[in-house]
Amino acid sequence: MKNKLEVCSCCGKLVPADILEISFKFPDDIAKLREPERSSRIKGNDDAVALDSTRYFVRGLIPLPVNGRDIPYCIGAWAEVGIDAYRRIYELWDDESQGNESPFQATLANSIPGHHKSNCYGLSLQLTGPSTRPDFKVTDEATELFKQQTTGITLHEVDDYNSWFR
Repeated sequence: MKNKLEVCSCCGKLVPADILEISFKFPDDIAKLREPERSSRIKGNDDAVALDSTRYFVRGLIPLPVNGRDIPYCIGAWAEVGIDAYRRIYELWDDESQGNESPFQATLANSIPGHHKSNCYGLSLQLTGPSTRPDFKVTDEATELFKQQTTGITLHEVDDYNSWFR
């Protein structure tokens, strides 16, 4: 069965109508470790990990509005946070009112294809609820990812993101 195709409004290219989303399994600095070193150096789970008990990471989403769609395209990524933020996020993880917490300062911990040195972009990490991953807002205004998050992307750009992981 073939995917339904739509015409991209910016270029006329036919792109898949179903929006798949890319996701990173680990922060880059953890992904490059080999087993069993990785297992011995990290503690945590699929949503939060500590590397050598000195670096702390939280998994979340970078939402990108899609022009002409109600639902954003989200990149599943990791952010590095300080120990105090990590502890506070852990305290609030199952709290229904965690979304009321002020955003945390963070740094993107993954290299997003097509975005040079994105693994050091500044982020604002906002908790959203106990059954959803936090939202990451790019704070480095000079970056294309900030622009995309602010103004939106086309279906063509969605297809470009997905092509990196095909």
